[in-house]
Amino acid sequence: MLKTFVSFPILKGVFTLPIISGFKLAPKQLKILKLLFIYRGMTPEQIVCALNPEKYDRLEFMDQKSSGKTPRNNLYSKSLKSMREDYSLISRIERRTGDVYFLTKKGYEFMQEYLNIPPGKIGLGYNEDFGYFDYDLYRPPQKQLLHHLSRVDFFLVLKNIAAKESISVIKHRDNLYSSVKYEDDENNKSRKFMPDGEVMIGEKKFWIEIDTGTEFADALTQKFRGYSDYISYLHKNGQKIADGILFISNKTESALDKTRSLTIIRSFFSGIGEWDTSVNLIIGSLTDVKNIIMRELRPNHDYDYLSKILRHYFQSNRYNGSQLNRKILVSDDIKKYESMFSGTYTPNGRNVFVFERFEGIETIGLARAFEFNNVVKRTKNINKIIPVFYSFSNRIKSIESLFFDNDEKLKFLERGYCLDLKEDIPKWTNIKGEALSNSNNPFI
Repeated sequence: MLKTFVSFPILKGVFTLPIISGFKLAPKQLKILKLLFIYRGMTPEQIVCALNPEKYDRLEFMDQKSSGKTPRNNLYSKSLKSMREDYSLISRIERRTGDVYFLTKKGYEFMQEYLNIPPGKIGLGYNEDFGYFDYDLYRPPQKQLLHHLSRVDFFLVLKNIAAKESISVIKHRDNLYSSVKYEDDENNKSRKFMPDGEVMIGEKKFWIEIDTGTEFADALTQKFRGYSDYISYLHKNGQKIADGILFISNKTESALDKTRSLTIIRSFFSGIGEWDTSVNLIIGSLTDVKNIIMRELRPNHDYDYLSKILRHYFQSNRYNGSQLNRKILVSDDIKKYESMFSGTYTPNGRNVFVFERFEGIETIGLARAFEFNNVVKRTKNINKIIPVFYSFSNRIKSIESLFFDNDEKLKFLERGYCLDLKEDIPKWTNIKGEALSNSNNPFI
């Protein structure tokens, strides 16, 4: 990388501007070029938010724009114009809703040299471990530009959260790095697994799917079958699978359309197959991302906390049953996980309560409750199995929209309870969010 310097007076001192490979670029311009290299294509608003994550919140910009206000998106217009017209390092796609800037081939090659990325390098995509890609593969997909920009918005929301909450354990990479070619030995052909990206939240890994509402039930089911096939490949080869899938809508409203959510969840259960108890599908909007991040960073002390909460109910003189237990009930390593449960004794046999977390709209608690029911209902002297879905976020009311067409699952859910643990005093409701009519203690 050839660097020379040109100096000129600025205020009382002398500012030295580097000339890099023949281009006289200010530090601000180099930052913009690096952003465009990382994100592959951005609007001026996104560039403003990315360069100033503590000051400019991406969600606030989006809300201002949707309400008719003009966010401050012209901070770097001169820099963008200079790099486009004077140096041909960047180009733009003109759109009615806002132009999109991206690196030209010349700009891409300049950044590869500037960042010292040799041809053929395979990077991980995390922590600026960049790889070398052909420009035609690298440039933003013009036919799916909205989808691409929505993914950038998601990454910028992550950047805002990390900056404002001082969290250093969030990192992400896009589909250039998360896409994987693998061999399907069963069908004797090569396959490609292509999520929209990946995010690491502490030690947990999540695949990313950005939802713009354009995929219908059949396409979603096929998508999740692709996930199931790849997970089976990972399992067969002894590789670790991700903790879940973040299915994030590009909308800023927190409450997603119930019909859309139900379509996604039904497609997930139809396509993911036996992996429904291993991989958690978490559905939300861009506004929900912070709650999701903070929840997944929270240490899992659910058993200890629930034991403490439930002790109050178990100590009742009218309670005739066991304390909270946890045990691995399924030996199959695909479905190997601990279940939390307690039991009461009735003249007709035991009532078994199974406890699963349910925060907002997610699937793993439902799947594990269903599987618990399938396994335990074959046990002798069981009267009925009752699911209890607990939450620390007061979003458990969403479960009302997740009833299934399957009569057996529907009946199983309908006899369950929800336990809201957000406040100091636990709040019990039925599965529809209605207060219990007979008692505040469902165990007696």
